[in-house]
Amino acid sequence: MDLEHERRLRDFQAGKPQMTVAIARTSNEVVFFPTRDVSSTKEAQAAYRELVGEELRCVVPSCDDSRLTAVFLREGTNHFRHLTKDVLHDAESLLHHIGKRVLAHHPQSTT
Repeated sequence: MDLEHERRLRDFQAGKPQMTVAIARTSNEVVFFPTRDVSSTKEAQAAYRELVGEELRCVVPSCDDSRLTAVFLREGTNHFRHLTKDVLHDAESLLHHIGKRVLAHHPQSTT
Protein backbone atom coordinates (compact mmCIF):
# COMPACT_ATOMS: atom_id res chain seq x y z
CA MET A 1 0.00 0.00 0.00
CA ASP A 2 1.47 3.36 -0.97
CA LEU A 3 1.67 6.40 1.33
CA GLU A 4 -1.40 8.14 -0.15
CA HIS A 5 -3.58 5.04 0.31
CA GLU A 6 -2.34 4.70 3.90
CA ARG A 7 -3.30 8.34 4.58
CA ARG A 8 -6.76 7.81 3.09
CA LEU A 9 -7.30 4.73 5.24
CA ARG A 10 -6.15 6.53 8.43
CA ASP A 11 -8.42 9.53 7.68
CA PHE A 12 -11.38 7.23 7.05
CA GLN A 13 -10.75 5.22 10.22
CA ALA A 14 -10.48 8.47 12.21
CA GLY A 15 -13.92 9.55 10.96
CA LYS A 16 -12.56 12.25 8.64
CA PRO A 17 -13.87 11.22 5.23
CA GLN A 18 -12.53 13.16 2.27
CA MET A 19 -14.12 13.44 -1.14
CA THR A 20 -11.69 11.33 -3.19
CA VAL A 21 -14.30 10.60 -5.86
CA ALA A 22 -16.05 13.01 -8.22
CA ILE A 23 -18.31 12.75 -11.26
CA ALA A 24 -17.34 13.77 -14.81
CA ARG A 25 -19.76 16.45 -16.01
CA THR A 26 -20.00 15.22 -19.60
CA SER A 27 -19.91 11.44 -19.23
CA ASN A 28 -21.33 11.04 -15.69
CA GLU A 29 -18.48 8.59 -14.99
CA VAL A 30 -16.76 8.14 -11.62
CA VAL A 31 -13.37 9.87 -11.34
CA PHE A 32 -10.98 8.94 -8.53
CA PHE A 33 -8.51 11.51 -7.16
CA PRO A 34 -5.15 10.40 -8.56
CA THR A 35 -2.66 9.24 -5.95
CA ARG A 36 0.41 10.17 -7.96
CA ASP A 37 1.85 12.61 -10.49
CA VAL A 38 -0.61 15.53 -10.24
CA SER A 39 0.97 17.05 -7.13
CA SER A 40 4.61 16.94 -8.22
CA THR A 41 4.90 20.71 -8.76
CA LYS A 42 2.87 23.84 -8.03
CA GLU A 43 2.26 24.19 -11.77
CA ALA A 44 0.91 20.63 -11.99
CA GLN A 45 -1.36 21.28 -9.00
CA ALA A 46 -2.71 24.49 -10.59
CA ALA A 47 -3.36 22.72 -13.89
CA TYR A 48 -5.20 19.88 -12.11
CA ARG A 49 -7.31 22.37 -10.11
CA GLU A 50 -8.33 24.05 -13.35
CA LEU A 51 -9.23 20.68 -14.92
CA VAL A 52 -11.27 19.71 -11.86
CA GLY A 53 -13.16 23.02 -11.94
CA GLU A 54 -14.07 22.58 -15.58
CA GLU A 55 -14.69 18.84 -15.82
CA LEU A 56 -15.89 17.44 -12.48
CA ARG A 57 -18.82 17.81 -10.09
CA CYS A 58 -19.88 16.64 -6.63
CA VAL A 59 -21.09 13.04 -6.19
CA VAL A 60 -24.21 14.15 -4.27
CA PRO A 61 -26.98 14.51 -6.88
CA SER A 62 -28.94 17.12 -4.91
CA CYS A 63 -25.87 19.30 -4.20
CA ASP A 64 -26.73 23.02 -4.31
CA ASP A 65 -23.32 24.00 -5.71
CA SER A 66 -21.55 21.02 -7.27
CA ARG A 67 -18.40 22.93 -8.37
CA LEU A 68 -15.18 21.39 -7.07
CA THR A 69 -11.50 22.18 -6.64
CA ALA A 70 -8.51 20.00 -5.74
CA VAL A 71 -6.75 20.16 -2.38
CA PHE A 72 -3.13 19.05 -1.99
CA LEU A 73 -1.81 18.46 1.54
CA ARG A 74 1.63 17.66 2.94
CA GLU A 75 -0.02 15.70 5.74
CA GLY A 76 -3.39 14.09 5.21
CA THR A 77 -5.32 13.06 2.14
CA ASN A 78 -5.29 14.90 -1.16
CA HIS A 79 -8.92 15.30 -2.14
CA PHE A 80 -11.66 17.18 -3.95
CA ARG A 81 -13.47 19.98 -2.09
CA HIS A 82 -16.36 22.22 -3.00
CA LEU A 83 -15.25 25.45 -4.60
CA THR A 84 -17.24 27.42 -2.04
CA LYS A 85 -16.90 26.54 1.62
CA ASP A 86 -20.65 27.12 2.16
CA VAL A 87 -21.52 23.63 0.87
CA LEU A 88 -21.39 20.99 3.56
CA HIS A 89 -22.63 17.43 3.31
CA ASP A 90 -23.21 15.20 6.30
CA ALA A 91 -20.26 12.76 6.41
CA GLU A 92 -22.57 9.73 6.38
CA SER A 93 -24.49 11.07 3.39
CA LEU A 94 -21.31 11.87 1.50
CA LEU A 95 -19.88 8.39 2.14
CA HIS A 96 -23.23 6.85 1.14
CA HIS A 97 -23.20 8.62 -2.24
CA ILE A 98 -19.51 7.87 -2.82
CA GLY A 99 -20.09 4.20 -1.99
CA LYS A 100 -23.06 3.94 -4.34
CA ARG A 101 -21.15 5.53 -7.22
CA VAL A 102 -18.01 3.43 -6.68
CA LEU A 103 -19.99 0.18 -6.46
CA ALA A 104 -21.93 1.05 -9.61
CA HIS A 105 -18.61 1.84 -11.33
CA HIS A 106 -17.16 -1.65 -10.80
CA PRO A 107 -18.29 -4.55 -12.98
CA GLN A 108 -20.51 -7.12 -11.34
CA SER A 109 -18.81 -10.13 -9.79
CA THR A 110 -19.02 -13.38 -11.74
CA THR A 111 -18.79 -15.61 -8.66
